[in-house]
Amino acid sequence: MEVAWQLSLVANKISYQNELDYTYRIGRNSSIMNSRSYSLPYDQVSIIEEQIALMAACGLDTTYLHSRYQSHLEQLAKAAQANGDYLVYEQATFKLNMLQKYKKGK
Repeated sequence: MEVAWQLSLVANKISYQNELDYTYRIGRNSSIMNSRSYSLPYDQVSIIEEQIALMAACGLDTTYLHSRYQSHLEQLAKAAQANGDYLVYEQATFKLNMLQKYKKGK
């Protein structure tokens, strides 16, 4: 779960440590990745939707999030179509169509 952006909104001061941190990576062909490959785009879309809503409510600029949001929606639509989840596919394509229709600068 991504909470770093929420902490940065609440914090009065942010400091960085230049130290190594333990991280791990799940390979594309691993059984863990194959079992979670469909849920990852859905999770990312909901996280970005929450970020956009909260940052817009605070009056912050959200333009950099819109391209990420569209990219994750496209991944979600492809994954849902491949898995035969019509409802999720329909919701993702509806959101993509609305983004296209009401795109700024059009």
